[in-house]
Amino acid sequence: MVDPIETEAPDDSGSVTVRRFEYQIHISVQAVLEMLAGGTVIHVTCEHMEDITVARRGDPRCVDGVFWDFQQIKTRDAVEPWTLTDVFKSKPLKSLWRTHGTVAGTGLTYQLTAGLEGHLDPADDALVALSKGQGGDNAACRKRIATYLKVEEDALTDFLPLVRIRPLP
Repeated sequence: MVDPIETEAPDDSGSVTVRRFEYQIHISVQAVLEMLAGGTVIHVTCEHMEDITVARRGDPRCVDGVFWDFQQIKTRDAVEPWTLTDVFKSKPLKSLWRTHGTVAGTGLTYQLTAGLEGHLDPADDALVALSKGQGGDNAACRKRIATYLKVEEDALTDFLPLVRIRPLP
């Protein structure tokens, strides 16, 4: 009989996957700690619609009570700054686009956040615009995202103002 522990695995992707989930947990714990400390966070949900969903009270953008932040968290092994092309490769915008299609028109006040492990390339104007919530105001950004998502630019009118790219430690 062969001991399966001594058998070479066909791949070792499991440890990489676990590390990435652990990073998501670290990010979600920040919101949970804020909630437990009596901050504005009232609810944290993981792995439903997005990696992390945080509900807050008291946000100035929200007049009806609760502000929802749907977060797609991405990690990578590279140490170079993120570019918009890198963001496209890791696909958080596709997921956020799907979530937007699900919750738009439901009466929620919300934001769509792509949290990226590492820093952003300050020379990538489109990415910097997205980090400030100004992706809809940047013609090059609108065009690139429309092409990436395979939609008309007009379809992004309500989506891009809600998108934030957030660098994470």
